[in-house]
Amino acid sequence: MIIRKFRASDAVAVARMHRGTIRKINSKDYSKKQIEVWSGRTNAKKFRGSMKSHIQFVAVDKGRIIGLGGFRKDGKFNSLYVHHKYIGKGAGKRLLSKMEREALKMGFKKFTVNSSLTAKNFYQSQGYRVIRKTLFKRPQLILEVYKMEKKLRSK
Repeated sequence: MIIRKFRASDAVAVARMHRGTIRKINSKDYSKKQIEVWSGRTNAKKFRGSMKSHIQFVAVDKGRIIGLGGFRKDGKFNSLYVHHKYIGKGAGKRLLSKMEREALKMGFKKFTVNSSLTAKNFYQSQGYRVIRKTLFKRPQLILEVYKMEKKLRSK
């Protein structure tokens, strides 16, 4: 498995993986309607368009994109998704580590993430602490999430 920068040519595979992860993994913690709206908000055009404002990485295994992690250029944590068949195999940890190192290089001192109920334990295992339970609101979508943060340090 390798971690590399996201490329525009990755957008279709990333969108497919993103939707699949939401539908397979997050469906245990959110309603069918929430999953439908959440997974329906993603597409290749959106990922290509985010290249100007985000620093994004992909995890690739045997030529297949199995994960995506990224943050905005202003340092705001944006996303971390891993293909459902690769959960627990180190892709999420490696992506998160790469994101944190890159953010440190850019001068950012902490990451704050709105974690899904599904990912909360993962982030805690990586040193993130819960600040509060909150709601993530977008048009036609409200998700219960945990606002979490971690102070970034060089390793």
